[in-house]
Amino acid sequence: MKRKSLLIICALSFGIFSITACSPNPKISDDAEMTAFSWSHNNMDRSDCYSFALFIQYGEPKISARYFDSETGEDVEKEALPIEWIEWYDVENFIRTAGLSVYKKPLFRTEDYFSNTITVKWNREGKEKEITYGEGNSSGLYSILNNILENAVSNAEKQNNRAVEDTAVLTEFSWNQSSSVSYQCFNFYAGNPSFRLPDGKKYLNCQFTDSEHEIIQITDAELTDGQWKTLEDYLRKPAVSDLPQYTAPSSYMLDGDDSCIAVKWTENGESFTNLYNGQNANEFWTFITEFACEIKENSAE
Repeated sequence: MKRKSLLIICALSFGIFSITACSPNPKISDDAEMTAFSWSHNNMDRSDCYSFALFIQYGEPKISARYFDSETGEDVEKEALPIEWIEWYDVENFIRTAGLSVYKKPLFRTEDYFSNTITVKWNREGKEKEITYGEGNSSGLYSILNNILENAVSNAEKQNNRAVEDTAVLTEFSWNQSSSVSYQCFNFYAGNPSFRLPDGKKYLNCQFTDSEHEIIQITDAELTDGQWKTLEDYLRKPAVSDLPQYTAPSSYMLDGDDSCIAVKWTENGESFTNLYNGQNANEFWTFITEFACEIKENSAE
């Protein structure tokens, strides 16, 4: 028995075993909000070292991460990538329900060999409290954070919109919006006809709900050269060109709003498409709905 006790003491001395004192998961008030999150996971295996951080920068949620890329054999760092608020809340809700225990320093020093801590800042009625959690049910959390990171990296790597020169000519235009509110759903398309082969002319197709809650639908209304030029000139204006670049909503937002304006241009024989977020394109909405109603009236004459 004495020999067995001696072996345990020796093992602890060399950091083979880690004894950590933990207290039960603290109760977080329902009205408390997560304001920052970090997770540091380190051990002697370089491929199993990583860290994540969620924070708010200029009023927007961001993610940073460090991890080992097994394909390149190098450490990778991703800094301050924008994420969706729904993704932020998904992490917050996991922390609330995962049953993680509060971390306390090990009785024996093992930081040089292994550490796994999750630190969260909570704010309630202007008072901030920081809690560091120890090991627990973290596999599900890793999956959530990894998906958030992949989505953020994918959005960051998308090609930026190009400047539209005076020599560029409009080829196609579309604006599609989906929403959980039916009357806020609409679609516009200007370009080739929808039900027959292109014939060199330009057509308008659309369906939307006007201010009188009447559904306006137009199918293959032919546009004159002057009408097409009017649309082309407006799409060059800051009301469209200064809109933020479009990024697809997170896969978490199954019923979330999505509004994408796509403008295809051709310049010197090369085609390119600029994508804009149309959720706050109020000025353009006024123009395109009035433009469509005018086309519809002219077609009826």
